[in-house]
Amino acid sequence: MGEIAVVNPATQETIGHVARASRGDLEDAVAAAKLGFSAWREVSTFDRCLILREAAKRLRADAEATAELMSLEQGKPVTQAKGEVLAGADIIDWFAEEGRRTYGQVVPSRHPSVTQIVVKEPVGIVAAFTPWNFPVNQAVRMAQATTVLAAQKFRNAGQICVAPTRFLVHEDIFDAFTDSFVEKARSLKVGPGNDPSSQLGPLANERRLTAMQTLVDDAVGKGARRLTGGKRLGNRGYFFEATVLADVPLTAVAMNEEPFGPIALINRFSDPEDAIEEANRLPFGLAAYAYTRSRETIRKISGAIEAGMLSINHHGLGLPELPFGGIKDSGYGTEGGSAALDAYLNAKLITQA
Repeated sequence: MGEIAVVNPATQETIGHVARASRGDLEDAVAAAKLGFSAWREVSTFDRCLILREAAKRLRADAEATAELMSLEQGKPVTQAKGEVLAGADIIDWFAEEGRRTYGQVVPSRHPSVTQIVVKEPVGIVAAFTPWNFPVNQAVRMAQATTVLAAQKFRNAGQICVAPTRFLVHEDIFDAFTDSFVEKARSLKVGPGNDPSSQLGPLANERRLTAMQTLVDDAVGKGARRLTGGKRLGNRGYFFEATVLADVPLTAVAMNEEPFGPIALINRFSDPEDAIEEANRLPFGLAAYAYTRSRETIRKISGAIEAGMLSINHHGLGLPELPFGGIKDSGYGTEGGSAALDAYLNAKLITQA
C-alpha cells in the first residue's frame, strides 16, 4: 500500500499523508462489509436511529476541529467548512428518522383468501465515492440576485456542483447587474481558508489553476469581455482571482463545460424564450436559478427549465429534507428528501394464499 501526500492548497506545503488503497484493500473492505452487513441488517430501525443520532451529536461536537482540518486540506474558508460539517450532522439526523419510516405496503387482493404485501429490504453493500470539494441561470430581480448569486458563485472558490455559472440577464438591466456583480466579486477578501476573514480561498490543486487560465484565455480569445479577474494571484498557493466575463460566445469552452472554479459568465437576452433555450442547450441538468417579479415567468420556467432542481428568487438547495439530484447527464436519483432511501432498498413482494 502506497501513500498520497496531502497538500495545503494555500501554502503548497505537505501537511500529511493518506493511504493509497490497492485492489486487495478494496477486496478486503468488501469482505468486511459483507460480514458487517449480516449483523447490521438484523438491527432494528429504532436502534439504527439511535446510533445515527449519536453520530450526528459527535460530529457537531467536533465541528470546530473538523472544519480547521478541512480548511487546511481542501482550502475552503473555515466558516464555510464549519457550515458543511453542521449540515452533514443535519443530514445524518434527517436520515436517522427517515429510516424509521421505511414503510411497506398492503396491496388489495383480487381474491379474499390471498394476502399481498410489499416489504422494503436493504440492497446490501454500497460503494460510496466522496467528492473532494464537499467531503462530509437567469437573473432579473437585481439587488437580491447579485448578492445571493455572487455569494453562491464564489463559495468554495466556485468548486461546487450547484454553483451558478452561466448567468442570463435581461438586456434592460444587463449593465446594472454586471456592474453590481463585478463590484461584489472585487470586494471578496482572498486568503487561506483557515483565516476566519477569508471569503475566497485557494483552488484545490495546481491542475485547477491551469484549467481556469485555459478557460479564461479561450473565452477572451473568442471575443468575451473580461470585466474583472482572469489570472492567478501571487506565486504561492493555488489562488485564482474572482473572474467575471461578459458577452461570452457559445463557442467558448466555458459555456459548454463546467468550469468548477471562480469564473462567472454573464450574457444578455431580450426574449425569455431564448433564455430558456440557452439554459436547456447543454446535456446537463443539475441546478438552475431564476430571479423575477413576474408570476407568469415563474409559471413558464417552472415547467420549461430542464434541471433536477430549480430555485426561484432565493437559494434554497441542499437541505436534508429536499431532493438533491439532477437529470440528463447530471445523473439520476437523489441524495436528499424522502425518496433518497429508495436507491438503497429492494421492494419484495410477498403474496400468500
